[in-house]
Amino acid sequence: MIAIDFPERTNLLAEDQPEYDTLPVHITDDENKDFIYCMKLSQVEIDEIVKTGLLWGSQRTFGNLFHPMLMSTTNPFE
Repeated sequence: MIAIDFPERTNLLAEDQPEYDTLPVHITDDENKDFIYCMKLSQVEIDEIVKTGLLWGSQRTFGNLFHPMLMSTTNPFE
C-alpha cells in the first residue's frame, strides 16, 4: 500500500523526514483541522481483502491520546 497524491492535496506530511514516507494530505479549514489522505493497494493486498474481507489498521500515538480514524472506499471530494 502506498500513499498517492491527489488534486485536492494541500500539504505534504513528513516531507523532510527520511525515516518516514511523505504523506500527501488535504487539511480541512474547519476548527478540527482534519486531514484526508489516499492509499493505493497492490493487487496482492486487494486479493487478500477479497479473500478474507478484513482490513487492519494501526495508528502510532507516540504516547499521546488516540485520535479517531475513518477508513472508507468513497472519495470524500465527490
